Amino acid sequence: MIALKRVQTCPIGLHLGPRSVTLIQLAGPPEQRSIFAMAYAPLPGTDGVAPADRDRMIVETIRQLLSGHRFRGGQVVSCLGSEELFLQNVRLPQLPAEEVDKVVQWEAEERLPYPVGEAEIRHLVAGEVRQDANIKQEVILMACHRGVLKRHVGILEQA
Repeated sequence: MIALKRVQTCPIGLHLGPRSVTLIQLAGPPEQRSIFAMAYAPLPGTDGVAPADRDRMIVETIRQLLSGHRFRGGQVVSCLGSEELFLQNVRLPQLPAEEVDKVVQWEAEERLPYPVGEAEIRHLVAGEVRQDANIKQEVILMACHRGVLKRHVGILEQA
């Protein structure tokens, strides 16, 4: 009997840029990953196009790329673009973990260009830094407007 070894593939990586869509999938054991499938397509000009129509064009482009190349599986990893994500490093005094959440929320209220109630907010404690004679916590504040996030996820679900 011949045993065929199935190629072990990773989730499909999807980048939605302002002017293009890129898909890539890696395969193989962790120590020997290589590109299994890759596809790129420019998006047609969308100046003056309604957002819903633009989203339909993006969904159709993703579907064409998936069907026209040898991608496997339905798991996708996607990220938000730099224009969609608010990133800010914040230096805080040394605080217990439960206090950091509260202070990050307050910092977000002060810094976000939209209301905190309309944002998904996350943070990452990056480590300690010395500022003058004090040791502070370096925290990376990440936020995204819920409407942007909902639209991004909606495109992925439709595709």
